[in-house]
Amino acid sequence: MNGNGKKNGRGHHRVQKRHWIDTKYCVDVFLVDASGMKELGDDNEDEPFAASGLWLSKFDERPCIGHVYILATLSLAEKWKTWRHELVHVLNDFNNAKDERIL
Repeated sequence: MNGNGKKNGRGHHRVQKRHWIDTKYCVDVFLVDASGMKELGDDNEDEPFAASGLWLSKFDERPCIGHVYILATLSLAEKWKTWRHELVHVLNDFNNAKDERIL
């Protein structure tokens, strides 16, 4: 099945397209192909080409404070593993931004 937290045929939930952090901020999640991931990595000097996922903060925008990009060709389990890895970066940057009063 698709969408809105429903399970697919194997009993796994897909990665949602938007995740809320705190009550005021969100992170959008995009699935991209390998060439899109390489292009995103090439445009980002801080984190050159990432194999499976990439977090790009946009703290000057509201309510979405950034985007997580995940390689679309990964299995569902690998997409979740990548999301959890990128979520650590999201929360770390979010906490730092709160501490520095950027947010």
